[in-house]
Amino acid sequence: GNSGGFLCPYHGWAYKNTGEVQKIPMAETYGDRLNTDELSLVEVARLDSYRGFLFASLSKKGKPLLENLGLAKDNIDRFCAMSPTGEITLNHGVYRMT
Repeated sequence: GNSGGFLCPYHGWAYKNTGEVQKIPMAETYGDRLNTDELSLVEVARLDSYRGFLFASLSKKGKPLLENLGLAKDNIDRFCAMSPTGEITLNHGVYRMT
């Protein structure tokens, strides 16, 4: 699909579809410490999935996903097994920290 940009639901920062910062709420409160050139989104080096969960890494180095998941793989399997459809729906607001 196409998107004119991206919005972080946690921080409210808006990015252009090129990854450049478009808007930061209350940016003036950061003063001189805010350098938007350094805050653009970066390309993900590796992307993999397991049972519909997406895992991204900014490093090209590292173990394969299944090896790196360790015990988390068993937890994901258990959560999915508890669902009659084998799928679960996550609500991004449930574990939100403020």
